[in-house]
Amino acid sequence: MSTSFYLSFCLQPFFVKHQDRNGCPIDFRFVAHLLPETVKVLQWRTTYVKHMMYLIRNRIGSGLVLLSLAMDVITDNLIYHFTHNLRLLVTLDLEDRPRSSPQSHNDFSNHGLQLLATCSCLTNLSVVRRREHVPATFRMVNDFGMFLLVEDYKNLESVKLGGFSRVTDAGFASILLFCTQLRKFEVINSFFLSDLAFYDLRNTSSSLVDVRLPSCSLLTSKAAQSIALWTDITDSSLRALGCGNAPIDRCLCDIITDLCIKNCFYITDASIEALASDYGAGKRKRPLRGSISAIAVD
Repeated sequence: MSTSFYLSFCLQPFFVKHQDRNGCPIDFRFVAHLLPETVKVLQWRTTYVKHMMYLIRNRIGSGLVLLSLAMDVITDNLIYHFTHNLRLLVTLDLEDRPRSSPQSHNDFSNHGLQLLATCSCLTNLSVVRRREHVPATFRMVNDFGMFLLVEDYKNLESVKLGGFSRVTDAGFASILLFCTQLRKFEVINSFFLSDLAFYDLRNTSSSLVDVRLPSCSLLTSKAAQSIALWTDITDSSLRALGCGNAPIDRCLCDIITDLCIKNCFYITDASIEALASDYGAGKRKRPLRGSISAIAVD
């Protein structure tokens, strides 16, 4: 197999997605010397953590602002290299798919979250562990790690967390309470996230516009009610209900008989049409006129 590259010395974005015939990442260290230091956006899909640390130490410039990686395993050592070499990071998107359960000394832990808090420019954070090969989770991270993350760093605008099996309501609620600029919040496959994480949040400031909680089996309609009281309901929320895309709606939509949307000023006719139809909303949007307090859903 031969692979050729043409790289400009003024190149800013760089994207690599390649695997060998066995689905394993290709070692791209042989192009490291060609990677311009001007790169500001790097998306590297399917790599090994040891290869990425090699690139950070030897080639990637400190001006990188967006880094998106999919690798074998996320470790504290990797986070250490990020925080000490990539001071201008604004977006960090990490995803791993371990082929075996990581050892405690070579995994992502509370210490790694504490290191992330030193990235003063970071506003978008995504850390996800997929269970594609083995049912591995971030078992070295608990609520204390979340407390360390938000204690000194409250400027996060987007947070996506997946595979944090030992984080409970207290840890997730700390992000919601202290990150006042948070606009997007997503938790995937949490064992302990329940309605309590969203209890009595009305007295806190909120900029949230997007909340996604797939595969969080402890959540009920009470969580949806708390989120609705805390944030602005928009067309996209009702579309999700109407199309069956919301995680909670699978057990609720068949039994809904009344839905109050009073004082939901961002709802338009289009979302009402989507809620009543399996085919989604139409293209036309008109502001709702009058005061609609309830609709019946069959």
